[in-house]
Amino acid sequence: MLLPSIRLWATRLLAVGAIVYACVLLALLAVLLLAPERVEYTWWLAVPNLLLPHLLAVAVVLLVLLLTTKARRVAALVAVLGLLIFVGSSTDLRRPFTKVSAGQPLRIVSLNQRFKNGRVERILDAVAQQNGDVVAIQELSPPVAAALAAEMQERYPYQLLAPSRSSEGMGLLSRYPFEVVRHPMEYNAQHVRVSIDGHDITLINVHLEAPQIDIRRHPRLRFLPLVSGYDAAERERGLAALLRDIDAIGGPLLLAGDFNLSDREASYRALDARLHDAYRDTMLGFGFSFPYWQRVGGVGHMPVPFPLIRIDYVWSRDGILPVQAHTDCPTSGSDHCLLAAELRLLAAQQGANATQTAELIAPSALDSLPIALPGNNRERGPFASWRRYFPAPK
Repeated sequence: MLLPSIRLWATRLLAVGAIVYACVLLALLAVLLLAPERVEYTWWLAVPNLLLPHLLAVAVVLLVLLLTTKARRVAALVAVLGLLIFVGSSTDLRRPFTKVSAGQPLRIVSLNQRFKNGRVERILDAVAQQNGDVVAIQELSPPVAAALAAEMQERYPYQLLAPSRSSEGMGLLSRYPFEVVRHPMEYNAQHVRVSIDGHDITLINVHLEAPQIDIRRHPRLRFLPLVSGYDAAERERGLAALLRDIDAIGGPLLLAGDFNLSDREASYRALDARLHDAYRDTMLGFGFSFPYWQRVGGVGHMPVPFPLIRIDYVWSRDGILPVQAHTDCPTSGSDHCLLAAELRLLAAQQGANATQTAELIAPSALDSLPIALPGNNRERGPFASWRRYFPAPK
């Protein structure tokens, strides 16, 4: 009699927990849907929004557990709530995009090496294996820069290396000649103009400031990290300056790097309205790139076995169209997965026909992004699929 009683109580606790969990997620959906402008400035909305795909995965696990019990009605309720949340939170895992076969092929690789990473040979191996035409490196350290200059000069004869012992180091490797345009002071980046078989392309290697996430410890359960703040103000200032540069640059444009910006955040839409996101426009899946198998202070100094969010991107515009992209998580000691993108460089007229004009968002308007955003891609951001039923106010 004791064992059936324990099973009964366990089933009831599981059912109650599943219902409470689903209702909390549904409440989060309602807040993000009805007050999206509060997401970036309220940590208890911003952090769950970043991790919502993983929170939904927990709901799926609870649903499977419920199906193994007699609480089938509760399982059905949780399934309905979960379906509503999934549909509401969908960010278009893949958008329809015309396949491109014509044009000059170009392979771009982006890697944040982590400036404290001392595995120099592994970093060089990871770069060499991707066989990129252009490689953009963030957090470039002096030892890695010295090794690149010494060992990869033949493969990449054109190099712009600005290493640092902090996270500000940057580097560009190229098979094609380029000239430095300028070094922006409002955000960490390298601007160059690359000449590729008659194509003059502006290329920006970007590393925006990471949001500040405040962590405190539970007074009794010291192993349990508690998030108490999320501040992306520095990143937003850098992004506003970057957007001004994007709007001022004429002709074909490429951006690659660590933007410290999730595709679930509202500011992502300002870039998405102007440029092609190589991964989102061509691939299925989430494309998570950070953090990768590291002891991350914000996760209780526990190793993270797989990336949780996507913050590394390759963007293009004006006749530079993405064909495919993929992330690779080598054992190079970095806390980022490497991102490689295949693109095609089209002739000027082809590029004009293939790239639709976007309605731009002024950088000064980042603090009040509208819910529905017209542009060269479908509207995106948290709970974009619900917005057809809840249009933005005129």
